[in-house]
Amino acid sequence: MLDLEPIMIYCERTAIGFFNEPLNVLSNSVFFIAAWFLWKNYEKTHKKHDEERMTLILLITLIGVGSSIFHMDPNKITLYGDIIPIALFVAFSLYICFRRLVGLSIRETLLVVVLFGIVNALTSYVPQPYRFNESIGYFPCLIALAAIALRLRQKHHEAAGNFFKLTGLFAVSLLFRSIDLRLCPTISVGTHFLWHICNGLTVYLMAETIRERRSASR
Repeated sequence: MLDLEPIMIYCERTAIGFFNEPLNVLSNSVFFIAAWFLWKNYEKTHKKHDEERMTLILLITLIGVGSSIFHMDPNKITLYGDIIPIALFVAFSLYICFRRLVGLSIRETLLVVVLFGIVNALTSYVPQPYRFNESIGYFPCLIALAAIALRLRQKHHEAAGNFFKLTGLFAVSLLFRSIDLRLCPTISVGTHFLWHICNGLTVYLMAETIRERRSASR
């Protein structure tokens, strides 16, 4: 039997209904805007066979679609539509970063991605109250961004600065996601919509930073 019990873990949701989380739904438009700008930049380069960039644009669009549907009708079924595009984007982005920018071999890159997946899975065993409003699963992403930034700085790679910005921006995103329920008495709409906005900026900057796929150091 399908489990369609509503998931009510956000400040903004106070009742069952498609439009009970207007800010959480509307804030997902940042992903569609990001995808549109990436597409326009893609057209300007006249690189018509860049599968990696097209995959990033598609995944960002799917993140917006999945998250919008989930926040309209949050249940265990729509939850998968929310988290699967995110997981695919993270895995694909990590592959490109470690392969193209850091310069690892294919085998080393795949090993890093697999290890990341294992660490991420292990976060499901972290007990309350250390789950930070179910944000704990995103902490490995923050660590990975910081590791990439540090490694690129060691290599004097021109993308290092952007990855430090990405690390800071994603840290702010996680903060907004983690404090949502705690601030309900003070901010009735919560802060989850700010997680969406910061994340949209994060995935855009990520895609723009890695789009040229430069593995050479200066």
